[in-house]
Amino acid sequence: MDWINRLSGSPLPVNTSGNAGGILFPPKALCKTELVAASGLSKVSSAPPINPVTFCFFALSIVFSPVNPHLNAEPGAIELIDAEMDTPPSGIRCAKLEVRCLTQSTSNGVSTMKNSLVSIDLAKNVFQVCAMDEDQKIVFNKKVSRKKLLHTLNQFEPTTVIMEACYTSHPWGRAIQALGHTVKLIPPYQVKPFVVGHKNDHNDAIAIAEASRRPKTSFVPVKSLEQQDLQSLQRIRKRLMKHRTAIGNQLRGLFAEYGIVLPKGIRYLRAEVPLILEDIAQPLTTVARGFVHRLYRELADHEKQISEIEAEQSALVEQNDDYQRLLSIPGIGPVVATTLLASVGDANYFKNGRQMAAWIGLTLRQHASGEKSRMLGISKRGDRTLRKMLIHGARTVLNWCERKTDKLSLWLKALSTRAHPCKVIVALANKLARIAWAVLASGKPYQAQAI
Repeated sequence: MDWINRLSGSPLPVNTSGNAGGILFPPKALCKTELVAASGLSKVSSAPPINPVTFCFFALSIVFSPVNPHLNAEPGAIELIDAEMDTPPSGIRCAKLEVRCLTQSTSNGVSTMKNSLVSIDLAKNVFQVCAMDEDQKIVFNKKVSRKKLLHTLNQFEPTTVIMEACYTSHPWGRAIQALGHTVKLIPPYQVKPFVVGHKNDHNDAIAIAEASRRPKTSFVPVKSLEQQDLQSLQRIRKRLMKHRTAIGNQLRGLFAEYGIVLPKGIRYLRAEVPLILEDIAQPLTTVARGFVHRLYRELADHEKQISEIEAEQSALVEQNDDYQRLLSIPGIGPVVATTLLASVGDANYFKNGRQMAAWIGLTLRQHASGEKSRMLGISKRGDRTLRKMLIHGARTVLNWCERKTDKLSLWLKALSTRAHPCKVIVALANKLARIAWAVLASGKPYQAQAI
């Protein structure tokens, strides 16, 4: 303990925060030779002198005693952030200490560092954190465990934190926002071109930071808990509907094997299966009637769960003003409206309606080189479920436009005379997305005559 006191020039101050203490040394401790001279250690190894600097030095038994839990750091001091005791096979107890240089400190014992940008490569247990200064130089790039991630970010002054929009990015985004940072999520496909070298967490964290600085990079907003609730219910409903369709197809196929042919559609199965099971004249054995009955009960159970989820979704959004405004748009019902709210959230995140339509994937792709330019099919980017819902809603509007005289219906009639119905439907879905943006951004319901 004496060699630590010789380095600090005063009795040992310790700030006990988390699992590691906060021992502060004056700037002279940054010198490797002085560490050796003052401590008398046999081994001292240090990282390159960058900020923060990481030192790992080994000594015999070291004991820490908390003295002052409220410590003010002087500028340029270094802080002990981790300490581990180990007993190697030789039997000699060793202590591994990790310290870093502090560029700025605050009162109440909380040390902070100022960086212009922090990028995080998310994972399940171990995260890669890369900090950059205002000159776009790497301050540090290191691994941080799941338990220490928020503690590490809490030691930075409020700054911009960049992460990939992927698994667990939204809950981490909300937790980091609570610390005062500005969180931005970047699509993974925009990060991949900036990975230099081998594929590893170190290079990925640098690539995330580099991609975020590009002028045309688009970011994904952090979803709220309400949005995630709606989206989770939609994913479960989608799975149940997929399974319901599979059960219906299997039932129809099994009936065909026994010479009973039923038309397509769940409603026909719902009505005809009980009648077939009660009809003794049908060519079904006892075994066949048994598995048909089980499949029918499974089908009914899926339909019950789907109804419960739809009711739960309606209960979550029925008091939402944006939800009521979206219902005023033709072709947008309860399912499409909840999908829009779950996926889009704040419409002001988009500059205009075209940006939102492009984000959904309803705009055309372009392939141009020199004097040649070709417009291809829609890009199909973004949320596939939302795009499908808008197209289904547009198909419904097209089927009823002949009976209406508003401007939207007249535009559809004119477009139908010179384009294929499928193209008309996609064009209308694009327009519905733009109308939805206008309704959400302005806070006013849709008015048919304003089109």
